[in-house]
Amino acid sequence: MRTTAHGASAGVAKLGALWASVWFNYLASRERFWLAASLNLAGILLTLLFTPEPLRVPLLELDRRYAYHTAGKVYHGAHTCLCISLPVSRLLLAMLLLCTAPPRS
Repeated sequence: MRTTAHGASAGVAKLGALWASVWFNYLASRERFWLAASLNLAGILLTLLFTPEPLRVPLLELDRRYAYHTAGKVYHGAHTCLCISLPVSRLLLAMLLLCTAPPRS
């Protein structure tokens, strides 16, 4: 099941790259920049909000949780935190500071 998700993810990424290479040619340079920036920001936010952080949860426990969810059962085992981890938050802060820095002359 996990490899199927990886394959689907790779396929969607290839379709996105094809779409971008064809349709970005029809946009002005400034529109391309803002579209790419907004899609990248949306991707970062969606990843942070909907990807669980399994930092200290064993892989067997994650597989058990997934098996319960696919069977329609309620899982009462170890929970993964749906919050931003500390290294990710530091990385986002650094990216924000770099993007908002005044241009060098």
